[in-house]
Parts: sequence; C-alpha cells; structure tokens
Amino acid sequence: MAYDMSLKKKWDEYSIKETAFNDGKQEGIEEGIARGIERGIERGIERGKEKGKREGIEEGKREEKCAIARELLKIGLPIKQIAATTGLTEEEIKGLS
Repeated sequence: MAYDMSLKKKWDEYSIKETAFNDGKQEGIEEGIARGIERGIERGIERGKEKGKREGIEEGKREEKCAIARELLKIGLPIKQIAATTGLTEEEIKGLS
C-alpha cells in the first residue's frame, strides 16, 4: 500500500508538472500569435500609408498637368504642343475641354 501511495504521488507530481508545462506552452503560443497579428497590422498600416502617399503624389502631379493643359488650351496652344509639354495624351487633353 505504501508503494501504491508513493507511485500515486509520483504520478500526481508528474501530472501537475505536465499540466503546468502545457498551460505555459499554450499561453506562449497565444501570446506569440497576438504579437504576430499586432506586428502584421502595424506593417500593413505602414505599407498602406506609403502606398497612399505615392498614389496621392501621382494624382497631384496628374491634376497639375491637367491644370496646365487647360491654361495652355485657353491661350490657344495647339493640342500637340500641349501634349509634348505636359506628357498628357492628345485624347486626355481633348477630354479636358
């Protein structure tokens, strides 16, 4: 009977340690996933900002080219010259009038 109690105590201790290990392991996994998600979101936001800035700059350049083309049209410059000056196509310039 003493042997059985000793064996039971040993298995109980093993079970407690194993449970604590597994709980800690699960907690670590969950924490790692949470950190990974957070970093992924941060990187996504930064990339989105960078892309937005680039697109905004390009849109601003295009708007400026269109404004210049409109002014050149007002003074009667030929469409071919406006296209050569602004980099816009003749069709784009015709669409501005």
